[in-house]
Amino acid sequence: MIYGIGHDIVENQRITHLFNKYGHSFVKKILSVIEQETFTLQKNKVHFLAKRFVAKEAFAKACGTGLRSPILLSHISVTNNDLGKPSFKFDLSVTTWLKQKQIKYTHLSLSDEINLSSAFVILEY
Repeated sequence: MIYGIGHDIVENQRITHLFNKYGHSFVKKILSVIEQETFTLQKNKVHFLAKRFVAKEAFAKACGTGLRSPILLSHISVTNNDLGKPSFKFDLSVTTWLKQKQIKYTHLSLSDEINLSSAFVILEY
């Protein structure tokens, strides 16, 4: 059974502007520690940031909480398996919240083009 659905989309130019303006402090605000390590290896840093940002926003929308404790950008990681399929990893506070809500499965789909990045999230009981 579906607990929540979330979608988000961002113009990559917005992320470019914020990255150029705030630099590493912007990266630290959006990315988890795990993602920050991966970020340094990325060829297209803006697309990496944009996709993680929209994924986390879509997750917060699916949760029905918005971005407020414990659902915070730095508490959520987006990872990829060997085939590139994206998924979430959470810190303990988010994992605990998900268990309290009896959410067992999270599904994430990411898309990006030159100008846009988009994410779709489904949470299941």
